[in-house]
This record gives sequence, structure tokens and C-alpha cells, in this order.
Amino acid sequence: MKTPVSVAAAAGYVVTMGVKSVPDGVIHSFNAGGRAGSAVGKQFGRLITFPVRKWKSHSLKKAAGSETLTVTKKLEFFNARAVRPFQYLGATIGGALSLPLSFIAAPTKGLYNILKGMIHFVRAVRELNASNGSETIKKDLTLPETVIGKLRKEAKLKPEYQDEFAHGKHQVLPYSVKTPNGDLLWFLLENTETGEEEELMLRMELDGHYSVRHLDRSQGKFNWGSRVEKEGMKPAEIVKLYIDKPESFKQPEQQA
Repeated sequence: MKTPVSVAAAAGYVVTMGVKSVPDGVIHSFNAGGRAGSAVGKQFGRLITFPVRKWKSHSLKKAAGSETLTVTKKLEFFNARAVRPFQYLGATIGGALSLPLSFIAAPTKGLYNILKGMIHFVRAVRELNASNGSETIKKDLTLPETVIGKLRKEAKLKPEYQDEFAHGKHQVLPYSVKTPNGDLLWFLLENTETGEEEELMLRMELDGHYSVRHLDRSQGKFNWGSRVEKEGMKPAEIVKLYIDKPESFKQPEQQA
């Protein structure tokens, strides 16, 4: 949605963006060392918590009777929770050590911010209070998230597991995760012949259709997204359709 932005408001936006460069620069500098410190802390955490994680793995497998997908996913969340304090510590130390970079980052970010502000100002003057994207301005004025902030968000994720089911050559574990933007439906898929694992994330859009994203578990990142146009299909049916015809979910340029 676009709302009118006056020349005065645009001028204030320029000033605000300039002032914002200081916390911007500090946070960007902190994150530079924080990400490295978090990675190092995670590795130390894995070494230190190895006995605890080994015991948890043994107890979960013993309770389930075998290494099911539910056990696999529960272990992932437990292991992440076990090493997170070390990530906090590493991120804090690494971020503190990189704070001197603020003397370079803040002025650089300041010039960038002021330039963006001037673009809005020129548009407001040239177009006589024409409409500018209020969402864009709101996003510009929002401070970047810190590494520690992201870790805290991850710590709040509490999955709810459903019953596993089989389809074709795959075993499937459905589970949901509550987020501030609504529930996300996840499906962990394992090819029982090859042992290959992959995950699908489904989210219902406002128009009732589902958006589908595919997580590459080996790289830990999404490698494609799609949109299911078939109305009335339930999430489990969408996953079964993916198992049967995976290429139909990818964009033409993403297909092999």
C-alpha cells in the first residue's frame, strides 16, 4: 500500500536516515565478528556437550525402539539447544572484538543511508508529494537484526510432531513450528532406499493457496520455492504429489 509522503516528511526522513547510520554501523560491525564467534562457539559447544548429546541420542532411540524420523528431528532440535549457550558466548566475544570496525562502518553506512533518504526527498519535491512506498520507508528505518537476536528467535521455536506416514519409497514426518507470522508446516522426507533426506516447508497464503519451499539439508538453505495452485489440497496431499512428481514444483529455470 502506498501513502502520500510530504516534502517535510521526506526531509525528516533524510535526517533520520543520517542519524540511524551510527547504530547501523555498530550493529553491522558487531555482526561481522558475531557471526564468526557464533560459528566458533558452536564447534566448541559440540565438543563440550558431546557426552550429553550422545546420552540423549541413546535414550530417544531406546524409547522409540529404532531411529525414526521423529527421533532424528528431535535430536536436531535438542543438539541445537545444547550448543546455543556457547553460540551466545562466542557471538558476544566476537562481536565485541569487531566493534572498532564501527569507525569505518558508521560513516560508510551513513553516506549510503543519506543517499537513500535524498532519493525519497527528490521524488517528493519533483512529484509534488507523490506517493512513495510507506512499507519501503518503514523497512529503511528499521535497524538490522543482531546475531544474538537471531539466536534468540531460534531458541523460541518449539516444534509439534505429528504421526509419521509412508508414501511410495519415502517415509514422511510432519511437524509444525509456531512463528510470529503464523504456523509453518514442515515435512521431513527420507528415501528409504537411498537414505537421502530433504525437507519441505508449507505456508498458507492469504488467498488460500500454499507456498512451498524446499530445504537442502546438506547445505542448510532453501534452493527453490513454488506455489501450489490446486485448491482444496491438504498439506499431506501436496507432499505426496511432490514425492510423485518433484519436477512439477520447480520453476522452469530450476528444473534439471
